[in-house]
Amino acid sequence: MLWLLHLAAMIFYLPALFVTIPLHIIVAVLEQRKDPAQPTPDTHVRCPDCREVVRKDARICKHCRTQLTPQA
Repeated sequence: MLWLLHLAAMIFYLPALFVTIPLHIIVAVLEQRKDPAQPTPDTHVRCPDCREVVRKDARICKHCRTQLTPQA
């Protein structure tokens, strides 16, 4: 995606920079957005046995079936 913007800037030169620079910023921001379903330290922990990521409120690890103590 970014290479197309660079190519357009090289073809159209200076006038295109006023269009491509804001587009670069928009694309960079959109690429850095985090997926809300992604595990975070606030919502997930690692299982003490298999070290897979599980929810903090889980009672049983879905990967190895180990009993867990739910964390608040």
